[in-house]
Amino acid sequence: MNAQLFVATMSTRHYDFMVIAESEEAARRAMAAAWDVHCDQTGAFREAFTQDDVNVTPITPGIVLRDGRPL
Repeated sequence: MNAQLFVATMSTRHYDFMVIAESEEAARRAMAAAWDVHCDQTGAFREAFTQDDVNVTPITPGIVLRDGRPL
């Protein structure tokens, strides 16, 4: 039996972000933390990030994604 993982993605005009985590909640927390680091590095507005911008896809190891979705 394969463990389920979660891939979270988010795109801005200039950057694409991706997180792989063991739960959807962990993926969303990691994305929010990454956005904070991104803001520190680039001066982007923290208010520009919302959880609605994050797409989360459950996957199993070995699965192929095409355009962010299982093939």
